Amino acid sequence: MRSGFVPSPGSAGRFLHRAGALSVEVDAADGGRIVEFALDGENVLATRAASPQYGSSFWPSPQRDWDWPPPAEFAHLPWQARDDDGTLVLESAVNAALGLRAEQRLTPAVNGVSVEYRLKNEGAAPRAVAPWENSRVSPGGLTFFASNEPTFTGSTLELAPDRGVVWLHHDPATMRENQKAFADGSEGWLAHLHRDLLMLKTFAVVPRALQAPTEAAVELYVDRSGLFVEVEEQGAYETLHPGEQSRWTVGWQLHRVPPEIARERGSADLVAWTREQARARSY
Repeated sequence: MRSGFVPSPGSAGRFLHRAGALSVEVDAADGGRIVEFALDGENVLATRAASPQYGSSFWPSPQRDWDWPPPAEFAHLPWQARDDDGTLVLESAVNAALGLRAEQRLTPAVNGVSVEYRLKNEGAAPRAVAPWENSRVSPGGLTFFASNEPTFTGSTLELAPDRGVVWLHHDPATMRENQKAFADGSEGWLAHLHRDLLMLKTFAVVPRALQAPTEAAVELYVDRSGLFVEVEEQGAYETLHPGEQSRWTVGWQLHRVPPEIARERGSADLVAWTREQARARSY
């Protein structure tokens, strides 16, 4: 392949991109999931060795259309991989029940990668659907995003904004129930801090009226096992007629937070620095 991604040594079906201290690895053989997003070998994503739920996956929303588990064609069956002029393209099989096929287009970017997600209606009838990225991270981190509203009705994980930012500090010793937060993201970014390593995802703001029913633009899930937290965002809910496809881009950045910035809940300096990185997104 000629893209920034090359076959991972000794791992059939996996593709790896390296740029200096940064590494991004994708497993096309296991649901096309992103399994590594790392600096200096430190992976911010939950790994298969540590958690039964790991890496970052792409699903159709709302969940009520498929209940549980997620469609196998999206979640764990192999995706076809190819190079498209420097971009790694992964394509799923069609899920017959939904009539949908998924595609991911990963392009190396400054401090990370740009991921364009596509959903194509391969069925015979219109399908209303939203794109959904679900990234599992290791326990004990700090997740935050800009919002002026508390979590929506129906959230079992209730969070309120503090000066325009919602914070979740995960404590696996005390958070022993499955809990989920549904929220609005007012600035189009979602950040997760693991020690001094910040994963920052940027995306288009989705008004509440365009969010999928029973879902939200930003969702956080805490698992009672204490092994992982899900950091999720969704794009606009729209009707695709047969043959039509949607496109939605999420920018991934990975940074070391400068030591002079307080890495704690409510840190104004951390929020200001994160917003600066979000404004500099390269897609």
